Amino acid sequence: MIRSATRVLLGGLLLCMATANSARADLLLDFEGLASEAPLDTYGGFLWENMFSLVASDVDPSGYVNGLVSGTNVAYNGFGDDASVALGPDGTGLFNFRSANLTAAFNDGLSIVVSGFKDGDLLYTMTVVVDTTGPTLFDFEFLGITLLTFSSSGGTPAGFTTGSGTQFVMDDMVLSSAVVPEPSSLSMAVLGLASLTGAWKRRRNPTLTVG
Repeated sequence: MIRSATRVLLGGLLLCMATANSARADLLLDFEGLASEAPLDTYGGFLWENMFSLVASDVDPSGYVNGLVSGTNVAYNGFGDDASVALGPDGTGLFNFRSANLTAAFNDGLSIVVSGFKDGDLLYTMTVVVDTTGPTLFDFEFLGITLLTFSSSGGTPAGFTTGSGTQFVMDDMVLSSAVVPEPSSLSMAVLGLASLTGAWKRRRNPTLTVG
C-alpha cells in the first residue's frame, strides 16, 4: 500500500515539475502586423491601456527609429501618459513580465517607473532611465501579477525636430500567462515522497533504527 502511495505521490511530483517547466512558455511581443498609431487593445491576448503601435520609420529621426530591435514596429505610451497591461478577457488573469527593450522617444535621461500589482497590491516596482540613442534590455522578472503599469517623466530634449514629449519606446517585450507552482507545493511533495520512501524502507528492513 505504501508502495502504491509512493507511486501516486511521485506521479504528482512529476506533474508539478512538468507544470513548472511548461509554465515558462514565454511570449515574445514584437508589435508587428499592426497599423501605425493603432491602439494595442487586446494585442497578444493582453489588455492594453494607452499603448499604441508605430511603424518606427514614420518618425525619423527619433528614439522610435533608434529603439527598433526587430521588424518594423515598436510600441509607445500615447502622449507620454501612464500606460498599463493586464491579462484578458476580464483583466484579472495572473501573468509574468520577464523583460523588455526600452528607449526614450524624444528626451535623453527619461525615467520610467515600472510597477507590478496583484489584485491591487503593489508587488514590484523598478525605475529605469533610458536615452534616445538606442534600446536597453531590462530584465524585470515580475512574477504572478495581474496588472503592469508604466509611468514616464523627465529627461532633457535630445533636439529632434520630429516631436517632443515623455513618450517611451518598447520593443521585443516578453510576457508569460502561465503561473509557476508555489515552491512550497513542490517542497511538500518532495518531503511527502521522502517520508513514504523512508517508511517503505523501514518496512522492508525491520531492524533499521531511525532517530
